[in-house]
Amino acid sequence: MKRTTSTFAFIATFALIFALPAPASAAQGNAEISVEADWLDVIGREVDTDVEPTFTDGYRIGSTTAPAGARVAFSAEEVVGFDLVRIYVDGRYTDEIDFTADAGESYDIRFVYQEPYDGEIPALKDVFPELNMGAGGVSRSYFTPGSRLNDLLRKHFTTITAGNDMKPDAFLGRTPTIGADGRPVLNFTIADQYADYAQENGVALHGHTLVWHSQTPGWFFREGYSATAPRVSRAVMLDRMEWYIKSIVTHYDSEYPGVIYAWDVVNEAAGENNRGMRGQSGQGTSDWYTVVGPDFVAKAFEYARRYAAPGVKLLYNDYGINGHEKRQSALEFLLPIKDAGNIDGIGEQAHHHINNSVTGDEETYRTFAELFGYLEITELDALNTAQSTGGDVQQATWYHDYFASLTAMKAEGIDLGRVIMWGIGDSDSWKRADLPLLFELGTYNPKPAFWAITGVEGDGAKNEVKTAVAFAGTPDGSGSWAGQNTYPIGRLGTYQVTYDAANAYFRIGGAAGAWVEMSLAGHTHSGVIGADGTLDLTVPISGLAGSAAFDIGIVDGDAFDAWNSYFYTGRNLGESAYQGRLQLGSGESRAISFAGTLNEGAVNPTLEISVADPRFNFQTRTEGPILGTTEVLNSNMVLGLGWNVDEGTTGLEWEGITTAGGKTLLRFSGTARAGTVSISANASSFGQRAQGIAMSNTLEVAVFVPLVNRVAPAISGTAVTGATLTADAGEWSVADAEFAYQWLRDGDPAGASSTSTTYQVTDADFGRRLSVRVTATVDGQEPVTATSAAVAVSDRATAAPGRAVLSHDNGWDTGLQDGSYNVVMNLWWGQTGSALRLFENGTLVATIPLSYAGTGAQSVSVPVSGRANGTYVYTGELVNGKGSTATGSTTVKVTQANPGQPVLSADNWDGDGAYTVTANMWWGMNATSYTIAENGVVIAQGELGAATPAAQVAKLPVTGKPIGSYVYVVEFANTAGATSSNPITVTVTR
Repeated sequence: MKRTTSTFAFIATFALIFALPAPASAAQGNAEISVEADWLDVIGREVDTDVEPTFTDGYRIGSTTAPAGARVAFSAEEVVGFDLVRIYVDGRYTDEIDFTADAGESYDIRFVYQEPYDGEIPALKDVFPELNMGAGGVSRSYFTPGSRLNDLLRKHFTTITAGNDMKPDAFLGRTPTIGADGRPVLNFTIADQYADYAQENGVALHGHTLVWHSQTPGWFFREGYSATAPRVSRAVMLDRMEWYIKSIVTHYDSEYPGVIYAWDVVNEAAGENNRGMRGQSGQGTSDWYTVVGPDFVAKAFEYARRYAAPGVKLLYNDYGINGHEKRQSALEFLLPIKDAGNIDGIGEQAHHHINNSVTGDEETYRTFAELFGYLEITELDALNTAQSTGGDVQQATWYHDYFASLTAMKAEGIDLGRVIMWGIGDSDSWKRADLPLLFELGTYNPKPAFWAITGVEGDGAKNEVKTAVAFAGTPDGSGSWAGQNTYPIGRLGTYQVTYDAANAYFRIGGAAGAWVEMSLAGHTHSGVIGADGTLDLTVPISGLAGSAAFDIGIVDGDAFDAWNSYFYTGRNLGESAYQGRLQLGSGESRAISFAGTLNEGAVNPTLEISVADPRFNFQTRTEGPILGTTEVLNSNMVLGLGWNVDEGTTGLEWEGITTAGGKTLLRFSGTARAGTVSISANASSFGQRAQGIAMSNTLEVAVFVPLVNRVAPAISGTAVTGATLTADAGEWSVADAEFAYQWLRDGDPAGASSTSTTYQVTDADFGRRLSVRVTATVDGQEPVTATSAAVAVSDRATAAPGRAVLSHDNGWDTGLQDGSYNVVMNLWWGQTGSALRLFENGTLVATIPLSYAGTGAQSVSVPVSGRANGTYVYTGELVNGKGSTATGSTTVKVTQANPGQPVLSADNWDGDGAYTVTANMWWGMNATSYTIAENGVVIAQGELGAATPAAQVAKLPVTGKPIGSYVYVVEFANTAGATSSNPITVTVTR
């Protein structure tokens, strides 16, 4: 059997299908394939169970062109019990494929040639030009010209991200090669091929990733780059981090300018279990956190900003940050980096499951866009674990809604820069078994999810079939719509519907001037939304019973969307094969409401309920929904009410419904714990004409938990000068509480920079006690504070300080033995201290913080001022964490603390009563004030500027003195004392 290709190259998928003999015969030998191909992928599946057998020789032969006749074999024993074994060969063929069975084996062999999908399919990059679609998880096999992967890559994507070849171990190697400079030699050979491809094909390259706890060789954190050596110090590791980041980013900026548009600077640093950071207890391991500390993320962004070319975006990339707790944990260490100007945006990996909520993602994306400005979806896929139960339709719906959400946010102005799929097809996905991507396993043909997001009705397209329930009634004003369900028409509008015996009545909401098209039971109706944002349509339904095919679409300018169909093109809705259903229920819509609270610690609590119409009677069964015969409203209509209650983790058990004091109560047993009770009520009706749910309402009642600190805050780290301490908020009764931090030194705030989760211990903290006060806040409750135990601050001393000497400069600074001078401590050599205690005449007068510096010299000068005349003996103690050592002493004699003596003069040369009295202190200790007395009475006083030992002068103008004699004396004063002049006499003669 053979098939020879044409002379031109093409990509195809061949399936060799062989029916195995009976198990006894099948176990006799081996079967082999001889093939010439780019690569060979062998997949065996049991027909019904999809279980894969094990093959004796691996799955692939080579990563490049295999030699002619290359063989892959599997043992027949491995496939006993399998009805079929399929061998897929995907590559470019230049010769024939032969199958040879071992002697004695009999196989019924048939050959099937499977063409890939050859219809026209839209390019994702053209459908979503605003999203800059990218392919991530890429390997070099994607670059092979003419291969199926390369064709898809070139057709659909404008961005690529290497799966593994730009991670640290790709550059550093699994074992180090050390260069002449003592650094590891970086290997750019493989990674440069991605840059070459991007440059040659005009696509952007996303750099992934610089700093990551995974795929960074362990030896990079060890002394001498040896995997068995101790870890290096923080300082050494920061030097290595800076060198590595600088080397990588500058290489691509210089060799491939403009090719790499963004770097994932740090990948997955948030805690594995949604709290704190990876590397903290219970949050996963990280050598970066262990060696550098919690600021390793900030340091990585600091270095990246320092060396990256202008315009290259610096991103933080992580998974699971669409969850509240992990998102908050990440924000704690990312927001300070944003404030420093070192981060440009967030990469959200977006590894999803088709059961995940798109709404939750949208909330996360808006939060990150608001805080950081720029956002990328970096590793998108959606696991389909329901492959045999309609999972392909559910996956198509999920992708359709997800991309609708992304494009809507982009249209609002949110800076969503790129959307990168993590792989192209299921065959090359890291989650291959869960079929998470847009192109199918093996053939790479488009999947229903591809058609759903592109809106093209291609081969294999599928669409969810929704059902809208209409409740009976005739509109008589705006109030008529209050109890009706509201359904979205994509993101362009909404509609409500009710009906009577003759007509169905629709109220459509949307942008004024938008065109509406509706198809019901094969008939098309249309209209234009008015200036008030509504359109009312009345549609005859005579002869319509039960339900009918139905869809409704809106066209607003260039935008169009439909309630049910993914493939609405803005016209001819009635011809669509992808319509939903309109169910005509016979009930009337009535509102059910809930009231009351559940408090933590409450025993056997109740919850009050009420309804808008008292004709409802309540069922006491716990199963639902229930169609009860509780009330006959008319000959065609019976009404009942069913309940579903999920007690969650509250510790409660629903016991049913009771009445008391005119109120209807839901009864619970047990003691309420933190959590949420989900209650859903389904009012249902049925009758001769139609059946449908008349009303459904769900309420989540959170058990009220008072904000209480259950485990006190704690401090981690070594409390020594120069170290960094980290605060743990402790455990609180409310999981989503937000925290503010204040570090305390001996009970008082430690300074302006002491309000983050980390604190840098300063010299001023030596010998003091540090604690951290945590203030927790939640909406609706008063803030609560809790304070950690205090830790005493020491230093890294290995022995008590050496003996220091004291000296002073009194007399040397001004030439006076005054009361202002410096006492100087000098340690000429020895263990240094962290503080100096200085004593004056045996009394402690100052404690001076010092920087402990190991063994060496140390000096500090202590200013002294305002001392009066006298003798002062100074002694000291030099202190560190290992003890204290008395210093030598020094004695200071102060003899000239008082001001120098002023000299008085007067200029009454002509003997009249107008003159000036002048006081001069020519040189000496300066005064700060003066007083002048005339005939023993103070007549003037004032302040003097002190600039010892410069001259000082004070003047007193005198006028109008009668004939007589006047005696003047001046006194100069400072804090040490006062000095008086000799008196002078002024005689007035005329």
